[in-house]
Amino acid sequence: MKVIIPVAGIGTRLKPHTLTQPKPLLQIGGKTIIDYLLEPITRLKPDEVVFVIGYKGDMIKDYVRRNYGFRATFIHQDKLLGLGYALHVALSTLTESPVLILLGDTVVEGDLKKFVTAGDYTLGLHPVEDPQRFGIAEIKRNVVVGLEEKPKKPRGNLALIGLYYLSESGLLRRELQQLIDSGKKTRGEIQLTDALAGMIKSGVEFT
Repeated sequence: MKVIIPVAGIGTRLKPHTLTQPKPLLQIGGKTIIDYLLEPITRLKPDEVVFVIGYKGDMIKDYVRRNYGFRATFIHQDKLLGLGYALHVALSTLTESPVLILLGDTVVEGDLKKFVTAGDYTLGLHPVEDPQRFGIAEIKRNVVVGLEEKPKKPRGNLALIGLYYLSESGLLRRELQQLIDSGKKTRGEIQLTDALAGMIKSGVEFT
């Protein structure tokens, strides 16, 4: 299994803290944000961890190489066109394999081993009070039947938390490529949510 962690963002909302260092290296409770992500990932013993870097990416690269022993690859994202584009950049360099995607600013308490064995295609979801601010999943009989990014009229309150497992990464790669080829954007960006929704329409069942 391979892990993809997008960490190319500028961290605009956390200025001035991110003027001198990238958001993943900010401290919370005595540890960096990226430590909260990587410590449980290390226990999964992944074949490779792929970081999509951009703003102050060399600082992230140096930190990971100093503190972690897993195989790490760093891919530079040249255009900030959204999360979907970041994952397109990463997936275009990888061979077909199971993949765990964990967003670089997502701190999740939970058993990742249980998460990656829960099904072939699994989304991390959590109820929220303001679903208009998130990617929202529509659930029927414990299966995700629809996804929408920041809906004006939400069909539920289960938000995507930035944790995704795919037993076959090629399906997502193709959906992202179709979005890029068609020029389709949501709120000005290539959205991962739109690609996952495309997978659902093609018959993939997410749990």
